[in-house]
Amino acid sequence: MCSIVGYKGRFDAVLLKKIFDNSRARGLHSFGYSFEKDGAIETKRFLDYNEFLSSIFSSKPALFIAHFRYATSGDYQNEDNNQPITFQNKSIAFNGVISQRSREGMEREFGVELPHDNDGFVLIQKMNNDEFVRGDKIAFAYVGIEEGKLVAQRNARRPLWQWSADGVVAFCSTKDIFVRSGVESAREVKPYEKFVI
Repeated sequence: MCSIVGYKGRFDAVLLKKIFDNSRARGLHSFGYSFEKDGAIETKRFLDYNEFLSSIFSSKPALFIAHFRYATSGDYQNEDNNQPITFQNKSIAFNGVISQRSREGMEREFGVELPHDNDGFVLIQKMNNDEFVRGDKIAFAYVGIEEGKLVAQRNARRPLWQWSADGVVAFCSTKDIFVRSGVESAREVKPYEKFVI
């Protein structure tokens, strides 16, 4: 299940508290966010929701991605299984399934080397490969940070919604998250529509 949030613009604490609280319904087990600091991506993960809130509200990043995990496979107590994941110069938070194989099986199937068992490490390395993204055996929606930009995309198997106003751009997993947070004008991201903001 899980929930993802992508955000760029002035840090609106009131709106974001609502978005985070409403995203939590889709992910109760771990919480994390990535943001840029001094030209590098910093990623923080928490098992405690209040620690997540305290950290992100202290940082107040103008560009970040966040993940709310609902654990279905992989022990969420092991931080390596939680998101966002960061690899080289980018970070992503995603909802979906790329593969249920072992790390070795995924490496053989997709021709990549994986630092951990998380299938998101396949997606982060292949997210700019159109043939991979349009593959019929994967399901994903992601938000990410790449080269100082907020990026987002989904295929037809996972939801993603987008809203923008007054210089702020936000992505959430579902329309309900936005509506319950007081945002009525969000729109559904079309399958394979890619954002680089």
